[in-house]
Amino acid sequence: MPTGKNLKKKSLQHRPKLMLVCFVAIYLSGIHFWRLDHSPSQIVNKPASEFFNFISTLLFAEVQAKAPPKKQEWPNDKFSEISVSNLSRTYLLHVPSSYTGNTAIPLVLVLHGGGGNSYLARRISGMNEKAEKEGFIVAYPNGTGLLKRHLLTWNAVDCCGYAKSKTINDVEFISSLIDKISADFNVDKSRVYIAGYSNGGMLAYLLASKLSHKVAAIACVGGSMSGKEKPPERPVSVIIFHGTADKHVPYTGGVGKLAKWGYPVNSMSVPYAVSFWSKTNECQDKCKQEELNLVTKEIFNHGKEDSEVVVYTIKGGLHSWPGGQRTWIKADLPFPNLSATDEIWGFFRRHKIIPLQTTTINPSAAKNAAPAITPSTTSNPPTATIPPSIDKTGKQ
Repeated sequence: MPTGKNLKKKSLQHRPKLMLVCFVAIYLSGIHFWRLDHSPSQIVNKPASEFFNFISTLLFAEVQAKAPPKKQEWPNDKFSEISVSNLSRTYLLHVPSSYTGNTAIPLVLVLHGGGGNSYLARRISGMNEKAEKEGFIVAYPNGTGLLKRHLLTWNAVDCCGYAKSKTINDVEFISSLIDKISADFNVDKSRVYIAGYSNGGMLAYLLASKLSHKVAAIACVGGSMSGKEKPPERPVSVIIFHGTADKHVPYTGGVGKLAKWGYPVNSMSVPYAVSFWSKTNECQDKCKQEELNLVTKEIFNHGKEDSEVVVYTIKGGLHSWPGGQRTWIKADLPFPNLSATDEIWGFFRRHKIIPLQTTTINPSAAKNAAPAITPSTTSNPPTATIPPSIDKTGKQ
């Protein structure tokens, strides 16, 4: 007679088969829904495209498999909600054990990839460990999806999935979240940073464009620009990590391997992103270059407000977080000889938002100021001469 242990072992052996059967059933159900949705009688009201969007995400995006036991469970991390435009949004928050509230500390937001979630972003990046060591708050926001806490995506204009199809305003969410955390904790508002992976990296570029008054620097790991981003109001420093063999978000741009499954994302190339940000920040044209262990590091510095752009090109690198964990068991292996997390924080800590210079008028000096000029009675009023080095918009 089989023992309980043997039954459990046999059950585990059949689990992959059971999962396969479930997936086939879901797929066939999807075909049935598609037929119903496209029949003349229109039996169902819910669009089949929504259903297929969910299935494609489930099967081909960065799905989080059963994670191995974590070395550190971080029991004090808090899962919270915030309402943005009548939509409940969630995030995971880690406050370092050294936090007392007496001193303002930096805030780092880590954005998961397409099909991931906040817990997965925490695991693959290892940013909690860095936050404990360096003393900053780290938040892991969640995207949106048919499931509330799993298989989530971000709306980064051209990508991805549910968030794009529903035109979710993720820029507003992240902006509100920064305000929320800054109100709840003593955050140094000049040192707010965003790091994004894959679809999260795409959103990081968009946030740098839209929220430059709140974000000092961003990091993009395996992400891309859509080409529709506008130059920000003020310079934002950018650090980029990308592998030359990335098939999901190609280094040279274009569509990735998931295009045939409903993700025809026409990504801009890494050189495009480097050129966009180095020119926007008015960095030096000639970069510094370093070569080490299949990694090429290029530095474009001396930009406005001490901004810079740094790019790590990993020869043969795949779609992963360098030095981190895999997103799931079938995902690309991370490049082992470079810690993106270490380099990201080293980059972030060098940058902060420099406040605009304001002119303070001394009241006593104002009394002794020259009298105002009386308007001329001639037909030609006095005009000011603009130095040739400054145009009429004030730009030098």
